Amino acid sequence: MRVSWSSYNRDSGETRPVCGDVDGDGRDEIVAGLASGGNGYMEVLDDTSNSYTHVAWPRIHWSSYNSTNGETWPIVKR
Repeated sequence: MRVSWSSYNRDSGETRPVCGDVDGDGRDEIVAGLASGGNGYMEVLDDTSNSYTHVAWPRIHWSSYNSTNGETWPIVKR
């Protein structure tokens, strides 16, 4: 899948998507973790009832990790 960060898609584009109900509405959202160069970001896309629209760009709060690697491997606890 592609994220809504055009320069990331152009330079790498690797994503690690997972599905899970992150907002408690009973429907799965998609959380796309970014590979090396993603600076610790992941993109959250809402569920099918909202056409998988962009919700947020959460980021890992560990600046030295983000600047040297920044890979994210999200998991959604069920």
